[in-house]
Amino acid sequence: MTKASKKDQGNTNGQKIELAQWQGYVKGKLEDIIEDIRELQKEMKKNNEKTENLRIKMAGIGATISLAVTLAVILIKELVAR
Repeated sequence: MTKASKKDQGNTNGQKIELAQWQGYVKGKLEDIIEDIRELQKEMKKNNEKTENLRIKMAGIGATISLAVTLAVILIKELVAR
């Protein structure tokens, strides 16, 4: 081997090492991003459940108010008719 080919081989080995380091770094960061996405998905699921529960409660409140108003109107009509 000549000096030039040894130098090229050294650069290639150095480049492979650097590439492997970058691949490890990128893989680690992608795993971090995936974990963050999973945590966000869990939080979104919890928030969706809370929102759905709130909608059910509001529907119940609306139905109760509607019933109360209807009864009040019927009562007022009966009192006015007398």
